[in-house]
Amino acid sequence: MPPTCGWFLTATPWIAFACNVISNLLILRTRRHLSIVSSLLYSFLVGCLAFGVAASSYWPQAFVSDTGFRLTAGFLTYACASYFFFHVVHIPVASVRIRVLQELVAHGPLTESEILQHYDARSILDIRLDRLTRSRQLRLDDGRYFTGRRRMLYVARFFAFAKRVALGARK
Repeated sequence: MPPTCGWFLTATPWIAFACNVISNLLILRTRRHLSIVSSLLYSFLVGCLAFGVAASSYWPQAFVSDTGFRLTAGFLTYACASYFFFHVVHIPVASVRIRVLQELVAHGPLTESEILQHYDARSILDIRLDRLTRSRQLRLDDGRYFTGRRRMLYVARFFAFAKRVALGARK
């Protein structure tokens, strides 16, 4: 017999999101060899599993009432919260602006040349190339970079397509 309390159905995406966040913390602390993006993917899947377990108690009702629509809305809520979490966690790693602000907070007011000593364009490129090579999205062969795993290329193409559809923009 499925639970009848409406608050549980409403809480289901947030319970799954809490599982996502907690599992991400555990993954990052115990699996240091994983990249942040990989840990976020695995923790998202843990949250999906938690959502599925919680939602399975409503499955018999899903076809006879609005429960199916509420479960769909709940999963979309979970997915949106997870997408927000991805950016909150990933932006400080990927954003140059945030890194420069962190340097200013850590070292106080700096001149442009002092900022460049801490975080110059070469170090940005070196860090990104190293990260892409370690994750096998690029491969280095005789001093030249080649595409490796195509997963992020597909993601980039999807976002370019979405931008073109939403904004009519070419790039």
